[in-house]
Amino acid sequence: LAAKIQGLPWGSGSGMAVERADGADLTSYVFCIRVGDWDRPVFRYVEMGTGEPTVVDDTLACLDHARPANGFDTPRVLDEDTYTLAFDAWAIARDDVIERWNWHADKANLEPKVPKVLARAAEIVRSHAPRDADQDAIDRAVDTLQAPYPERILRTFRAALGVTDDPTEQATHVLRIIAELGLQPYEAPEPLPEITD
Repeated sequence: LAAKIQGLPWGSGSGMAVERADGADLTSYVFCIRVGDWDRPVFRYVEMGTGEPTVVDDTLACLDHARPANGFDTPRVLDEDTYTLAFDAWAIARDDVIERWNWHADKANLEPKVPKVLARAAEIVRSHAPRDADQDAIDRAVDTLQAPYPERILRTFRAALGVTDDPTEQATHVLRIIAELGLQPYEAPEPLPEITD
């Protein structure tokens, strides 16, 4: 029994013929991929046409492409050419998964892009903090400003910096906004472990 279980394929699949809304005659594949011991599946849709293959990594789009139009009544269709082309599509999907995965494995790629207004606000707080602010609060505020906030929060900081030209007063306004909005220091996601084939 153990030999039979160990002999099971790492991949399996099926095929179906689906008419596209645009009438294009393309062969495409959806792959559900397990990466190492990661507990979530990764999906890729690969469209093999006459030009460069198209790769889609959006999970919902992939699942939509894999959903049979007629549900379980959709007939299974997988001719020899489609079967053979699946191996080329798999290589494309695999390479895309490795590239995107390893991009997320690089900590530098996960660091936030800090907007100019927040970098300026952080520098003002660092250099012109109110006298009654303790160093821990200043450091925490600077860490809090090193984050990718939505535009509405950026506008709030722009307005606070525009109220006065006095940097100490600007720092006071920035600290007040951080407290009022309950903003916290940004924690970058943990990078994924790097993978190869």
